[in-house]
This record gives sequence, C-alpha cells and structure tokens, in this order.
Amino acid sequence: MFKKLSFLFVAALLTGCFEDPGVGTSGGSDTDMTTGMTMGETLSDTTTDGSESSTTLLDDSTSTSTTEDGLTTTTDDSTTTSETTTTGPMADVSSSGDVPSYFYVEDFEGDDGVSWPDPWNPLMGVVNPNVNAGVAQFSAVPLSTGTMNLETFLEEMPYSVLDFNAEFSFRFSSPTSQRFWFWGRYDEGDGVGIAVDSTNVIQNGGCIRLEQVSGGVHFPLSNCLNPSTVTGPNGFSPSQFYRVRLEVRSLSGTETLVQTKVWRANQTEPGDWMLSEEVQDASFQGQAGSFAIDLENSLGTSSAAFDDFQIEE
Repeated sequence: MFKKLSFLFVAALLTGCFEDPGVGTSGGSDTDMTTGMTMGETLSDTTTDGSESSTTLLDDSTSTSTTEDGLTTTTDDSTTTSETTTTGPMADVSSSGDVPSYFYVEDFEGDDGVSWPDPWNPLMGVVNPNVNAGVAQFSAVPLSTGTMNLETFLEEMPYSVLDFNAEFSFRFSSPTSQRFWFWGRYDEGDGVGIAVDSTNVIQNGGCIRLEQVSGGVHFPLSNCLNPSTVTGPNGFSPSQFYRVRLEVRSLSGTETLVQTKVWRANQTEPGDWMLSEEVQDASFQGQAGSFAIDLENSLGTSSAAFDDFQIEE
C-alpha cells in the first residue's frame, strides 16, 4: 500500500510541473490527470509483502486504498486517515479473488480467564469453559458428554445453516482419554460431523470418522481412519495443534456430500479429502441447523482446546 501511495505522490509532483493536477475532461469522461484513473475506477496491485491492494478514485481530490488485511486509507489534498476493519463472531467478511467470505470467524483473542464469547453456549456436562492465551478450552464431567454449541447463533441470524465449509484447530491435553465431535446442521441433538477419538473405544489406535447423530444416537457414515496417518506412530501430542476441515453440501433433494480432512496445524493443508461420503438417508436431507462441539473424558476432567474457527457457506 505504501509503495503505491509513494508512486502516486511522485507522479503528482511530476505532473504538477506541466499542468494543474486534478480531474480533467477527455472525450466526455472524468479523468484524474495525476493517476489517469476515471471516476469510480478501481486499480489493483500487489504490495511489497505480497498482499493484494486496490485504489478507487472517489472524486477530484479523494481516493481510497484497501489492502487484503482490511486496512483502508482515504487520501485527499491535505490529510490522510486510516481505519482498520475488524472481524469477529458473525462477521460478514467480504473478500475477492480466491479468498472465501466467512460468516463466522473467531480467534478467541481476549483476556485470560473469560468465558467463551457469544454466541457460544455451554450446555450440560461442560466444566470450566474459558479462554486462556487466545485459545478456548473446556472440559467435561467424566464418562459424560459436555457440549459447547452455537444455539444462540440461530436466534441472532435470520437463517440456520444447511451447506457449509468449516475449519478450526484443536488440541487434546490428555490424548489417550479424550475424544470430541464437531457437528454441523446441529439442532436439539441432531447433526452431522466428524468424530476424533484417541481413546481406543471405537478401535485400537484411535479413530477419525464421519458420523451422524439423531436423537442422541450416533451413526457412522464412514469407516475409521487411523489417526497415525496424521499424527505419526505416537498418536496425538498434547503440545500439538491439529487442523480440521469439514464440508457438507446438498447434491440433490435425496443426496448430501459430507467430507473432512485433518492435518497438523503447523503443516500445509492436504489437497485431497481424507474421508468423503454421499449420504442418501431421507431423514437427513434438508436438515439445517447450527454448530456444536461434544467432548468426552474417559478419565478425569482434562480440557481440550479449540481455536481459529472459520465457517463459510
């Protein structure tokens, strides 16, 4: 952005040596003699750090420059002002190019010890939901399920969510005794999502699989994927964050595609889906809802951590 503004400043000085800078008329169109831009025209450029930026001419003395990170600068003859557009829960983040537009973004940056921010809502079985060092965590009553959900999300938005692509990070603090589920289309205990199990309950060595829940009863949608394909032979590490992507898409009135992948958060996202299933259960089609996390501890009350949610339709 600063590279572009410097260029425009030098161009303005050079042009001023020959004629008044400003807006002239050429062939019936309003053109800025400094930049060669017409009214309302937007030019795109790449800054020195590789991010995308754009400049829009507003009138004869004012233009705006917007970079990829949301920083907008308005420039006129005498002053320059800057403001940062921030994102948060239920933010409508408008983007261009290959960058998606998310309707929910949360990085949990806040004061240590506070509860999970709205619209997260702890239900029965949840122990000590809190944010610490920019990471959200909670525990569950032993041998029970603790649920953090976005039920109020449905009340605050004018719609529930049918098709989506959700991404987030997680970390077990006691991997051999913990498992969790992340649900989409969640409504009063019904939903579809991914199970990440490191307790050997489903199979020895743990299990990553797609599941559907209906009336509190779990139904597998896919075979188990051994977590070692992600974690290596030693299983999930309590010092390592892992990244999840879950996508649910309606293919027709009778078929829905459910896909997921898991990878180390400090590594590049794999290009292919790890698990992919087409669900033809009639009761499943058209079922919209919100999102939830279920956590179970087979021993103790160890917490699990979650971070950097990004959900798009």
